[in-house]
Amino acid sequence: MKITRWILTLAATLIAGSYLSSAWTADAVDFKKVAVEVNKNDAILLDVREISELQEEGLAKGALWLPNSEIRIASKGWEAFLRQTPKDKKIYIYCRSGGRAGQVQQRLKDKGYLSVINIGGLKDWKAQGLPTIPFGSQKGGPKPNDGKD
Repeated sequence: MKITRWILTLAATLIAGSYLSSAWTADAVDFKKVAVEVNKNDAILLDVREISELQEEGLAKGALWLPNSEIRIASKGWEAFLRQTPKDKKIYIYCRSGGRAGQVQQRLKDKGYLSVINIGGLKDWKAQGLPTIPFGSQKGGPKPNDGKD
């Protein structure tokens, strides 16, 4: 009985250790380098948060907005992004904390994109002192008055 418990404990420890060692951390991202690459148009910065999050917090300066809900349903916006973005273009993705960005990262890799990096959340961007812009001044996605005028 003690041997079985020991084996189960060892297995759980190994599994948890391998998960934690492969987990993404914000410390691994050079956010200032990301900002420079995006500013030079050498990379795309993709915000996949939903509209309510943008209204509350704005978005990273230079980011293209394409909400995860639109990506999941393969909307016209998502299809246009795929058509217009070369497979070898570097794409940095963020959301609130990195979870949805990881999902979109995998979708893009499955579509053949070669350099797709999950940089975590807007909070990580802000923590580096990098600029944000208010909702409505972003590239892509609807603006506050779309369809209302």
